[in-house]
Amino acid sequence: KLDKKFRISMLQNDEKKWTEFRKLHYKVAKSITRNKKTWDLQFAHIISKDAFLIYIENEKGNIIGGGYFNCSKDECYYSVGVYDKNYLDYNLGHIINYYAIKEMIMRNIKWFKVGHTKIKYKKSEKKLENISKFKLGFTSNIFPEFYIKNTIKKVKK
Repeated sequence: KLDKKFRISMLQNDEKKWTEFRKLHYKVAKSITRNKKTWDLQFAHIISKDAFLIYIENEKGNIIGGGYFNCSKDECYYSVGVYDKNYLDYNLGHIINYYAIKEMIMRNIKWFKVGHTKIKYKKSEKKLENISKFKLGFTSNIFPEFYIKNTIKKVKK
């Protein structure tokens, strides 16, 4: 259950809030995972209505979690999610996805794509395994994706 003092919003054209979301991503990831140009492109997609950001603010008006979703006419893809670790008890990701799904329904989007998952993970991939478990909680269908890898060895002359 989300505290009544928290507020859930959808970003429209607020570059200041977008920057705050980007900074939260940096804070949680503890590193810059991609350059600012990609963030700027994502913000442009929000402006053009090809994407949206659902975010949650605490009682001070600071973003504590959010999800960025790319959209086409029929599909929506969960592209970026970030959640302040101080609010883990609130299951912010579930709340964000609930409101995102409501937005998808309003847009008549037929498919919500949560991304890739694997069948088996290494011990060192615990974070990826947890993300996959989270994603699978929102799925109605799983589609296999096959990768063919061909390694060409250089022949010594």
